[in-house]
Amino acid sequence: MTTLDDREVRMIFDGGGHYENDRWWSDYHRRWFPVNFDPAGYAEIHAVQVGTKWGRSFALGFFMQSGVVKRYQFQLKARTSSATWVDAATEFLVLYRGGPEIVPEEKDTIEALDRLHSKATSLGWIPLPQTGIHWYSYAYSHPTVEYD
Repeated sequence: MTTLDDREVRMIFDGGGHYENDRWWSDYHRRWFPVNFDPAGYAEIHAVQVGTKWGRSFALGFFMQSGVVKRYQFQLKARTSSATWVDAATEFLVLYRGGPEIVPEEKDTIEALDRLHSKATSLGWIPLPQTGIHWYSYAYSHPTVEYD
């Protein structure tokens, strides 16, 4: 095997690919890499409100907080033993009607979650069987690629 330079190492995951049977297929390198799981590499999807669109319902929304369109992001928050960062995010809108704001019945919500899940797996994150406290809190682990 040949030794990989820094750019080629980054491209193992950044260049796309998929995980299968304890190996990672790098689309960029067009070959398989054996992997080990880093117990400290973990990510989970969180929802964060990033804004509000008032539109025609400004007065009602201002006083009642009903009929307000809120902007959210699903964020893939990753962490290791030494750092925490947002690895990817997708935005969606929610019409607030009272009660739980983010419900799985909303088509835009499901599509945004599916987009983020696809992005997470394309970045090399492997879905874990358990989830966090919310229905959308998918959890992931990240493999460490063995290369020379």
